[in-house]
Amino acid sequence: MKYIKFLSIIALALVFNACEQDFEDDNFRPRDRTSGWVEFEVDTLKTFPSRGEYRIPFDVQVPINKDGLMIDYTAETLAGSPPEGSTGNFTAEVPADTRNTSDFLNIGVEPSDEYSIKYTMNSVDADNVTVGIEGSGRPTEHVVNVCPIPLEWTGEVDVTGATFTLTLTPTDDPRVYETSTAWAPIPIVDENGNIIEEVPYPATFEINDDQSLDITAPNPDQTGGSGVMNTCDGTMEYTLQQERFREDPADPESEFLEFVVTLTANN
Repeated sequence: MKYIKFLSIIALALVFNACEQDFEDDNFRPRDRTSGWVEFEVDTLKTFPSRGEYRIPFDVQVPINKDGLMIDYTAETLAGSPPEGSTGNFTAEVPADTRNTSDFLNIGVEPSDEYSIKYTMNSVDADNVTVGIEGSGRPTEHVVNVCPIPLEWTGEVDVTGATFTLTLTPTDDPRVYETSTAWAPIPIVDENGNIIEEVPYPATFEINDDQSLDITAPNPDQTGGSGVMNTCDGTMEYTLQQERFREDPADPESEFLEFVVTLTANN
C-alpha cells in the first residue's frame, strides 16, 4: 500500500510540473513566467468597412510582464492605396502588468478604392521574449482588407418575393447608417383589391467590427433585426422581426412572420 501511495505522489508531482511548462517549444521548458512571446490575436484575413477605426490586436504570451514591452512592427501595402500615414514602421507599447495592446488603423471617411495592409511583427525589446515561436505557426502577420460600404443595394424579401432598392444614408457616427425602408414596402389592400396603404420599414443599421449588423426601428411594431454585411463581396443578409403581420392573419394567436432579406450591392 505504501508503495502505491508513493507512486501516486510521484505521478501528481509530474502532473503539476507539466502544468507549469509550456509544451509549444523547448525554449520555454521549464517555463520562466517572465519569458514568452508576442503574436497577433488572429492571423486570418479580415475585412472591414470604409469608415472609422480598426483595432490591430497584439497579444502578449508573457504571464508576468513587470516592466512593459515595446513591439516594433511594419505595415505594408498589399493592394490599393491606403490612407497616408497608415503604412511604414511603427512601435506598439505593452504597458506593465498587461498581456495585450492594440494599435488602430484610422480608415478615411471617403476612400476611393479597396485596399489591403499587412502588419508584420519584427522585434520586441526584451531578451527573454520572442516574436512568435519558430515553427509553431504562432501568428506574427495580420492582414486587413478595407472595402468601402456600398450605399445602394438591390434586395429581395423571402416571404413575399418582392424586390426593392435599399439606400443607406451615412450619419455622424461612421458605423451607423439610416434607411427609409429595410424591406420592400408591403401593400395593404381592401376587399376590392385596392391598395390602401404601403408599409415601409424605416431602420437604423449599426455595423460592428466583424461586419455583423444590428438593426433598430422607430416603429414599435417593427422590432428590428440582425444580419451581416460583407463589404468586399458586396453582399448583405438580415432577418427582420415585426409585430404586425402573422403567419395566419385570421388567427390572432399565430406567430408573427419573420422576413429574411438578401441584398447585392449596386456599385
